Amino acid sequence: MKKFGIITGIIISILVLFMYRSNFRFFDLGTMENKLLDMQFDLRGKTTPGDEVVIVAIDEKTLDKLERWPFPRRYFAEAVENLNSWGVQVIAFDMIFSENDIYSGTSTVDYIQDHIQDIVGYNTDMSIFFAETRLVLDGDYHLAMELRETPKAVLGYFFHLNPKNIAHLTPEEQEEYMIKLDEKSSFNFIYNTSQYSNKDLIRTGVLPEPNIDIISDSADGYGFFNVFIDPDGTIRWTQLVMKYSEEDKFFPSLALEVARTYLDVPLGLSIGEEGAFKITLGDIDIPVSPHGQMLINYRGGLRTFPYYSFVDVCTEDFSDLDDDFDPFEAFGNKIVLIGTAATGTYDLRVTPFSSEIPGMEINANIIDNILHENFMSVPRWEPFLMFVTVIIFGILLGFVLPRVNAWQGAIVSLVLLVGWLAYVRFMFLHKLAWIGIMPPFLTIFLAYITLTLIRYIVVERAGRQIKSAFEFYVPEAVVDEIIKDPAKLTLGGERKDISVLFSDIAGFTTFSENLTPEELVHVLNEYLTAMTEVVFAHRGLLDKYIGDAIMAVYGAPLPQPDHHLKACLTALDMMSELKILQKKWEGEGKQKLEIRIGVNSGFAAVGNMGSEKRFDYTVMGDNVNLASRLEGINKIYGTNIIISESTYEHVYQEILCRELDLVRVKGKTKPVKIYEVIGRKNGDQESQKMVHLFEKALIAARERDWDVAMAIFKETHEQFPDDAPTTLYLDRITEARKNPPHDDWDGVFDIKTK
Repeated sequence: MKKFGIITGIIISILVLFMYRSNFRFFDLGTMENKLLDMQFDLRGKTTPGDEVVIVAIDEKTLDKLERWPFPRRYFAEAVENLNSWGVQVIAFDMIFSENDIYSGTSTVDYIQDHIQDIVGYNTDMSIFFAETRLVLDGDYHLAMELRETPKAVLGYFFHLNPKNIAHLTPEEQEEYMIKLDEKSSFNFIYNTSQYSNKDLIRTGVLPEPNIDIISDSADGYGFFNVFIDPDGTIRWTQLVMKYSEEDKFFPSLALEVARTYLDVPLGLSIGEEGAFKITLGDIDIPVSPHGQMLINYRGGLRTFPYYSFVDVCTEDFSDLDDDFDPFEAFGNKIVLIGTAATGTYDLRVTPFSSEIPGMEINANIIDNILHENFMSVPRWEPFLMFVTVIIFGILLGFVLPRVNAWQGAIVSLVLLVGWLAYVRFMFLHKLAWIGIMPPFLTIFLAYITLTLIRYIVVERAGRQIKSAFEFYVPEAVVDEIIKDPAKLTLGGERKDISVLFSDIAGFTTFSENLTPEELVHVLNEYLTAMTEVVFAHRGLLDKYIGDAIMAVYGAPLPQPDHHLKACLTALDMMSELKILQKKWEGEGKQKLEIRIGVNSGFAAVGNMGSEKRFDYTVMGDNVNLASRLEGINKIYGTNIIISESTYEHVYQEILCRELDLVRVKGKTKPVKIYEVIGRKNGDQESQKMVHLFEKALIAARERDWDVAMAIFKETHEQFPDDAPTTLYLDRITEARKNPPHDDWDGVFDIKTK
């Protein structure tokens, strides 16, 4: 699972990068990123723009007073005339005058002029009168004359993107207007930074839709106002440059041309192998995408910039404003954008801040970004950063998640996500850089969900396998603990400190001869069931049944710090349970059973043992064999429970024991102290007295003080005539008196049988 986790993390990273680079439609990361960018703007809130740009809006108030749209062009002339008188610096129209004013009578003026000249005679100079008449009757002429008086006038136009849309223009008209654009509004410099400069990536226009000649001739510059919206209908990027399809000529947008006109500096475009990458406006470097687009750093929503109603400007009526309103202060040395803002005029757009904002206010944001060099951009190194981050997150989570639980994994994933969001937010606010959120987020999300789900499936399957393997060998509570945390269980071979208990029925062969097979199976099942319940009660592992014998393990598969005590308590409770069965069998007229138990503690090999096709979870080693030997030794001493010294050292404070002997079992060279388990500590006083006397006698015997030992053992026998070990030692001392042991005798009794 741990190795598989890293592989899964890498696969998820590759999948996310594929979706990121290919705009996978099922999971449109681009749209999600755009929405997150909108959220970042919304969280940042409105910022204060510069004071260079003012908006004059053809709003509902204007339409109410001037009654119809489009209205006579003379109103535009009057507005321009007033703005000029107030000291405006640049006037720009976010609209197009592509047709003659339907209210202007150019032909009528010409007819009147000819007719009056006939009446008064051609020798009379009527030029001033005719000029004044044309100003009154010809709105296009009037507007053109006022634009000539403007310090800087910029007109808007748009590029056709489809050749079919320009059929109404003659080739001569097209060529004439292109010459005019090239003279007044093309880029001053084109920097090809490589011989492989890819100009074709820059968005291309077929041909511009021109303003009428009389008005366009009066302007100082032109800028296209084509709008390119994102798939969700929001404007986040602005096209600053477009390429003319027939020639390698590049033209600025309306906002860019206004900024150039206002600053009166040259305009340059840098193009490399990956398309456009920079526009220079004097000393200002504007970052753009390969397509020639700039990411707009919106200052706010609707009316972030100063708004004035068009009708107020053309009539000089500012009565709705403050009494101290000063048009010279409001418009003096400013850039004035004139455009439509009324509902139904088809120039309301969607931005991150507003669902309905006039296009000219978007241009106001762009101009403000340029003048104050306050550019929001996508760093060129952002794709590399995204690649590295996604790969690192995938590998990191693939390494960590399989090693922790679901809650810990969620915390790790959350920390990564919060850290990335904090970095993205810092870059947005302080570096004005748009860094993607979705690829790292998607990597974290998919890695956590996938690896947690896989881990759950694996753990569930492992849990079922563990339960199937252990449910007949350990208590249900222990199985549940193993399933909760399988890491506690290491299958295979592991060296662990454990306690092993062996129990066997004394004289089982003779006992079985007196029963039919059916009766024997019934008694044996009843006995084994009761004993197994005792093992489980003390959270032991039932290793196996060996005929009538039981082998139980403590300290595996789960660690048990008190496994020594649990094994001893199991032995005592098995004896208590046997007494209950003996009474039951006696009442049924059945023969009594006696059992012998051996317990030893120490290190042993724990795990799956056997062949590749068939194996059991068990324990092996010398300490296991010794436990089996101790069970058999009971026969020699006439006892029921014998434990080794390694077990005794951990239980003597809670279990009443007596040292029986120092023995050397068959197959071993090192002697082992053995102890009989009498009962729980602080039990009956008689047992404690018997243990005290026996230990005194045993000490005397080992010191070869046979007389003292014999006297104490006799005293013990008199008080406890049924104590088999005392009787055994009386016989041994009698034999030792007749045949004293060698001088090098170490007090060890050698066990010759198993």
